[in-house]
Amino acid sequence: MNLYLIGFRCTGKTTVGRLLARRLGWRFVDTDEQIVQQKGRSVLQIVRQEGWSRFRDLESEVVRQVTATDRQVVATGGGAVLREQNTQRMRDSGIIVWLRATPETIRDRILLDLGSIEQRPGLTVQGTHDEVEGVLTERIPVYESVTSFHVDTDDRTPEQVCETILDEL
Repeated sequence: MNLYLIGFRCTGKTTVGRLLARRLGWRFVDTDEQIVQQKGRSVLQIVRQEGWSRFRDLESEVVRQVTATDRQVVATGGGAVLREQNTQRMRDSGIIVWLRATPETIRDRILLDLGSIEQRPGLTVQGTHDEVEGVLTERIPVYESVTSFHVDTDDRTPEQVCETILDEL
């Protein structure tokens, strides 16, 4: 069994995932980091050179790879749930936890996270404010439909989010 963390960018998937893996004694995997390691380029470079569709193909391949192994905490890319094959693989091999945050919290975290700005392309041509609102509106029904349970991350430390997940498990 694996534990999959889904949610929008900057909701805490990587930070919380590392804590959970340490607490459980499991391996931690970040699918975006796996793609970057395998391709030798940042997500931004991959998307600029090959497009979002190709990035989603690479993401699906990494999801296929990680779902073949057990005892992992996996931080997925925010859009990994957009392909049914990915969510089906995750459901078949573990528990899916949606880390939620309000659009305001997400925008604040994006603006504070230089790594997010420098390494990750925008999902639309809109500014950060409109992009977060628009993309979240599209994705929330998908996140809701695939999750085993959700945890709100607004105004909570990663440790608190980790504890909530462990309590739910």
